[in-house]
Formats: sequence, structure tokens, C-alpha cells
Amino acid sequence: MSANVIASDARISRNPRVLLLELDATLSPTDRDMYGNRYDTFAIKKAVQNAGVECDVFQIDDSPRDESELAAYYSERYAGVIVRINPGCLQTAPPRVLLVLKTMIKHMRLAKRVIWPDRTLTRHLGCKISAYLFSRSETWGISDTRVHHDAKAFIDGLRSSLGRTRARVVKPIRGSCGEGVWVCARCAINTSLPADDEPLFLMEMSANDHIERRTFREFVEYFLYGTQRTPWRASERGGGHYNPPVRSASAPAPFALEQRYLPNIIKGELRLVFVRDRLVESVLRTPAPRGSSTIGGVGFTRFVADRVIDDAARMKVARQFENSGICEMYGLLFDGCASVALPALWCVDLIEDDDGAYKVCEFNCGCVGLLRFLAACGPTRSAENVSAIDLRHGNDVAEKMGLAIVAEVANACS
Repeated sequence: MSANVIASDARISRNPRVLLLELDATLSPTDRDMYGNRYDTFAIKKAVQNAGVECDVFQIDDSPRDESELAAYYSERYAGVIVRINPGCLQTAPPRVLLVLKTMIKHMRLAKRVIWPDRTLTRHLGCKISAYLFSRSETWGISDTRVHHDAKAFIDGLRSSLGRTRARVVKPIRGSCGEGVWVCARCAINTSLPADDEPLFLMEMSANDHIERRTFREFVEYFLYGTQRTPWRASERGGGHYNPPVRSASAPAPFALEQRYLPNIIKGELRLVFVRDRLVESVLRTPAPRGSSTIGGVGFTRFVADRVIDDAARMKVARQFENSGICEMYGLLFDGCASVALPALWCVDLIEDDDGAYKVCEFNCGCVGLLRFLAACGPTRSAENVSAIDLRHGNDVAEKMGLAIVAEVANACS
């Protein structure tokens, strides 16, 4: 730890400040308000300040700068950093932006500053591997979830899965907002293994209007190698090619996950939003007609309420997961360590199975959006476009998140 950092610790303890980090609007234009900030930045900043800690916003751009000098400046002046960057945006970010972000996080970590979301928690709850680990839950897991570490395992595994179930959902380990996620279904009921030339029905989950009918071989080649081998219509943002270089011959990194397709997605996906271990919001996200995607901008969002008769069963599921599902998370995702502090904001997505039970499809803690403020998203929109009821409920969630962050800052500075 540098002498400057040590000298700054006393000042930070007396007057702690938190840095809210996001990308410049030109690098992530789809989640911005008219002022160039993320649509929910104003609420989070206000909530942290109301909890007693100053909060400043910094946007990383592609301008030339000394990243080490910049990182040292912020690590010496801030007790923690809230990273509000959608992981999917980092896939196309310029190298200089990635270097600045990486250097800032490194300096913050060396200075023992608090970082949200925590790297360990992101590893457990921020990638699709968590759904695979949680599939062992008899109550909440999709039991036939698989992960694949290399091209051969992916081809053989998907072929075997389609021989048992007619439709699968295939996802790359990285990505967000439905990027690279495909519903992959056989065109006819068949219990034999699909041949290379068998046609499949394919729907891209980031755009319901992108439907393909391709052979089994064409699909796996697209997923593994991209349009360089299979010249598809290039509406899918990632362009295929989800098979990363093998990091280690002895322990290659997983790159793909596949799950049984749950047809009840047409009824909606239940998103449960938590601050630590406390349920703060229940959201029903339904796809557009003839679609299966529930992501923002493609599907529809409605907030679940106790007073709505149709929502009584969903609220019961939400409370059951809050009471028992989190306990199973500690056992399956955190190796039974109940002392782990869950993220200041995270969510879990569930879909109803054929027997009426709800199953976990995905966890997320990387950059969970405060959906009550979506009306503020757009080049001509701001908080003034958010309805009074959404503003009240959204601020309530943000305030709980702000209190959790400030409590962690106080603990770190004590």
C-alpha cells in the first residue's frame, strides 16, 4: 500500500465518499437518460447520500490518460466504488476503457476499499455457472442443466439433450440482455439423436423477430465459430463465436450452458430482486406475442403486488424463495458458508414448470437495473417521466440499497 493511500485513510474515515462508476454514454447508449447517465444513477446516488455518505459519479471514456495516475487519485479519495456497468457492454468496449476499469479496480482492491459488486460474489452469482450449480436443488433447480468446456463436449452434449427433450435453451457463459441466448428446438418429436443435417427451429432471445431454421451442424458451427463459417443474418449482437480459447489443457474454462426449455415462459418470468437477504421487489416479465424473450425492450414488465388476486401465488413463491431458497444458495453456491454477505443488489429469475413448481433459470448481481425507473431511459427522458407510484417504490428499493452500501462503508472505515 502506498504512503499516499495510508495518509488518506484517516481523511476517508472522517469523511467517507463513494464513487459510482459507469461507462461514458457513447459506449453504452441504450441505458441512458437525457443527461447521459444510466437511467437509475440519480436514484442510487441520492439514496447513498441520504444514508449519510457523499457519492460522486465518474464515467469512463476512451480519451487518452494515464490510467495508473487516475486510479491512484480515486483510490486515495474514496472509501468504495459502485460499478454500474453492464457486463455485456464490456465485450465491445475499446481496450483503453477496459484498461482504465481494470486498473481502477486493482488500485481500489490494493487500498482495501469496498467494491460493489464484490468479485467473489460476482463469481458465484454474476455468471450463468451459478444456475448450473443451483440445478442440484430438488425444489428450485432445473435438474438437467449442463455446462460445456470445449467444442466436442458442446456438440455431443447438445445432441444428447435434444434426443431426450425436444427443446433446449443454449446460453454462452458471458453476455447479458439475451445476447447469444437461443431457443433450440427440433421441428418434429423424435427420440433419436439429431443428425448433422436435421433442421432445427431457432429463436434468438435478444430479439423475438429473429427466427432461423438451420441444420444442427449449422447452429453449432455458428455458436462455436460465428459467421465466419455460417453466413447468417447478423442481427445477433455477438455474432456467434462463444467458444473462447482454452485457458488450460487440464482445466478449460466453461463457455456454454444449456437448459430444458420451459414453455410456461409465455406466462412470464418471475424476477425477484433482493438487497442482501431481503426481498424488495417482485417483477413479472412477459414476452411479446409469439415470442419467448422477456428482456427489457422486447417483453413487457409488470410489478407483482399482494393485492392483485392473480399475483397471490407468485407472492407465495417469492416469500418461499426468500425463506428457503436463500438457505439452499448458501449450501450450493457458497459451499455452506452462511457468513457470506449477499450483494447490496441482486436478483434471481424463475419460470413455472409443467407441474406448477417454479424453477431458477438465472442469477444476476453484475449490474441489476432498478426497473421502476425505466421510464427515465431514453435520449429525451429523465426522472420527470417516471410516474409518482414508480418513483415512490423505486426510491424505496434504492434507499434500502443505499443503507446496505453505507453500512459496509462504515464497517470498512471503523
